[in-house]
Amino acid sequence: MSKVKVTISLEILNALAPQKGMLNASSDDLLNQEFELHSLVAPDTSKKASMTDLKTFDKDDTQLIKARYVNTKTKKAFLIPLRGLLNLDIAQLGAKAEKFVEGTTPTAKVHEHLLEKATAALPGELPASFTVVAVKDREQIGTGYIMYPHYCYQEFTDAIDALRAVDKEATLDSIYNDYTFMQGLYAKERKPSHVGVEATKSIVIAF
Repeated sequence: MSKVKVTISLEILNALAPQKGMLNASSDDLLNQEFELHSLVAPDTSKKASMTDLKTFDKDDTQLIKARYVNTKTKKAFLIPLRGLLNLDIAQLGAKAEKFVEGTTPTAKVHEHLLEKATAALPGELPASFTVVAVKDREQIGTGYIMYPHYCYQEFTDAIDALRAVDKEATLDSIYNDYTFMQGLYAKERKPSHVGVEATKSIVIAF
């Protein structure tokens, strides 16, 4: 039996946890669960030192930054892109014991909430913690199709392969900016290897 004792902090465990996306997590992992902000994750690790003070907008970097939130009970970590976080709905609950009722309880976007609070002298702050009060599979407006992550669709993969066959360093902007193509994906068949992937979720939170 080894006598070596190696300890690992919760901070490190959370940082090294599997990179699971919050926006297509299961309802069981989200509903009525409280989450705390752990850190921001950027593709460029050299920017780590400035990852608590987002002052300027850089298209290539800012859109790729994700926030890591940790479930306060299960300690599971989830990533959510900044744009996705800002687009979450906040339930305007009058009292802590009040329950969210879809279609009745007023909501506001996180982005709207931050704009109301932020000033030139006092920047907005990402939610330090929140509780998920409602979650459901996201439906495409006008069609009713359940929406899944883009990578689940074969046509999306084919489009990337065709683009990279011409230019291996090409960005995916031309694909994402093709509104008709992107909106049409949700009517297509998903790849057999991805049929078990959770649908994209519509999430309502409360502070």
